[in-house]
Amino acid sequence: PAPGPSTLAVAPLPVTPPAALGAGAVVQALRRRWFLALTVATLSVTAAAGAAWVFLKPACTVRSYLLVASTPPKIAFKTTDNEGEGRNDFASYQKTQAALVKSRLVLTTALRKPQIAELSVVREQPDAIEWLEKELRVDNLPGTELLEISIKGDRPEELTALVNEITKAYIGEIVEKEKNKRADRLKKLQDIYAKAENNLRRTRLTLKEWAETAGSGDDKTLTIKQQFALEQLNTAKKDLMQYASERKRLQAELPKGPDLAKAPRPLSPPDQFVDEMLWKDPTVAHQLQRIALLEEKVEKNKERSALGKDDPILAAPLRELGSLKQALDARRKSLVETLTKQQARRAAEEANAAVARTKERIRVLEELEQGLTIEVGNLSAETRQINKSSLEISSLRDAITKDEVLSHKIADEMEALKVEIEAPSRVTPLEEASVSWVGAEKKRMMGLGAGIFAALALSLFGVTWTELRARRVTRAQDVDQLGVRLVGSIPYLDKHKAQRRLAAVLDMPDPVAEKIMTESIDTVRTMLLHLARVESLRVVMVTSALSGEGKTSVASHLAASLARAGRKTLLIDCDLRKPAAHHSFNLPMGPGFSALLKGTADLGDVIQVTSVEGLSLIPAGLCDAGALRALAQDGARQVFDRLRVEFDFIIVDSSPVLPVVDSLLLAQHTDAVLFSLLRDVSRLPAAQAALKKLEALGVRLLGAVVSGTEHEAGYYNGY
Repeated sequence: PAPGPSTLAVAPLPVTPPAALGAGAVVQALRRRWFLALTVATLSVTAAAGAAWVFLKPACTVRSYLLVASTPPKIAFKTTDNEGEGRNDFASYQKTQAALVKSRLVLTTALRKPQIAELSVVREQPDAIEWLEKELRVDNLPGTELLEISIKGDRPEELTALVNEITKAYIGEIVEKEKNKRADRLKKLQDIYAKAENNLRRTRLTLKEWAETAGSGDDKTLTIKQQFALEQLNTAKKDLMQYASERKRLQAELPKGPDLAKAPRPLSPPDQFVDEMLWKDPTVAHQLQRIALLEEKVEKNKERSALGKDDPILAAPLRELGSLKQALDARRKSLVETLTKQQARRAAEEANAAVARTKERIRVLEELEQGLTIEVGNLSAETRQINKSSLEISSLRDAITKDEVLSHKIADEMEALKVEIEAPSRVTPLEEASVSWVGAEKKRMMGLGAGIFAALALSLFGVTWTELRARRVTRAQDVDQLGVRLVGSIPYLDKHKAQRRLAAVLDMPDPVAEKIMTESIDTVRTMLLHLARVESLRVVMVTSALSGEGKTSVASHLAASLARAGRKTLLIDCDLRKPAAHHSFNLPMGPGFSALLKGTADLGDVIQVTSVEGLSLIPAGLCDAGALRALAQDGARQVFDRLRVEFDFIIVDSSPVLPVVDSLLLAQHTDAVLFSLLRDVSRLPAAQAALKKLEALGVRLLGAVVSGTEHEAGYYNGY
């Protein structure tokens, strides 16, 4: 049958970091590489112990002590530089002094001395200051006022001189200069005090000038003056606004055209007034009397006359009466016109007089406004001046008060400092440098032990980590990570050998061991026979990712198991570059499969009968370039086709997949491939890479067999 697709898809290999494998994987890794781990650890521990013993020489400790007072010493007074009495301030002061001891100023001063510069421990250093900054220790002893200066080394005399000189340099450069700072501070205080007094004197003089300008230096008096000035200012502003408002109103009332144009239009005089004026005229009065008589006469004649108006008796009176009334109306009309003109003339005169009075009032109001404007300006200036003087005087008084307080404080501090300048220093030398060997040998042994432990730990860790990263197959269940089925597992009964010859297996003195091996390989055979019936498999190739993974052993045992099951079986050693199958049966290596490929031998010449009934072997033979060239030219297909006719099963032991291409060429002419894995040897990444290559060729994959697994106790039927 032609090669078909693999029976199981090859799943991507999951990426599992070694750290996630757990303690069991670490133990397994050490178990697999115990000899290498032991060898590396022994060499590392020996080298570490030797180096530690040579380089970790006993070192002495040279110490000197300084007394740092918790509070600054004083004679009688407290000054600002001796008030730090809190423990927090003292702790900070201690740390500061410890840092100053290791300052470059102190170290440089000490190293300038010729006797120190000539010390071998100093001359050996590329940079003596950096070396001292690293090696010199300055510690504040907890709960005490002591400052410890120490250094370790194996030259006590030189280190003693060095520590003493550093202590002297610290006292001279830091402590003594700190004491000299008091004198400098006193001089600065005296200068500040003189400036403060001069400033106070100038401020007082300025205050006096402002008081003279304001007319008083008393705050209450200035306040009263300011209030009075503000009242006057408000009154003047109020009057000014009132005059301005009245002026604007009068200006709005003035006529814009001729004077009379603004006079009111004269009205007709009342009838009663006209009648009174007519009665005052004698002529008019006589006429009115005559009209009254004529009207009376006409009324009487009307009563006596039968002709009415046409009666001659009535005509004459009526004509006279009409004439008199016409004259009276004319007189009345003339009088009305005269009275109207007189009234208009008087109204015009009154209007002109009112305009004149209004203009005069406007002129007076303008003069009042000018005067009040000047007065408001003067009062405003006076108010501002009083306010400014009051603020300046108040500010000057506050400044004088502050300056007086400052001046008194400086004077008190200055007087106290004149006394305290003679107080002793806060830091004094307590003990010169001395040598101590306490704990030197103990520390050397501790360093030796630490080096040995570190070397041992690093060695074991390195071997374990390397082994974990290899990700070897440690149990049959690891096949699940490759995405292929587990066909079977074959245990190792002899743990001191990676491979066993088939003859030794068949001739086992131990019946239990024989049973275990037989049952394991028969399980693989059973699965193979089942697949052969279902999928018509006859040529099965056994391969692995790399060499040394038990493929030859699996192929040999599987071929023997098939023969025991009554199947005529042929085992072909196609690992031409590194043949091994003939060793399992104690048969010669050639002639073999290489000769068949080249056509230099027949089947009868190469097929060898083994000690297992029904099992034959074609060894690899002598490989050369011709055999490899024939293999690449599909020479194996013709050989397999000829052998299919004569045998029930053909088991092909091929070369590993990854190192060479031979197995990939052979796999294309077989019915299926069985993949071999060896516990504690095979690596999952390499196996995955090999399976991917086989999958890319469309090769049918039966599954994997794991060799070298731990066998389980308690077999059926007592085994």
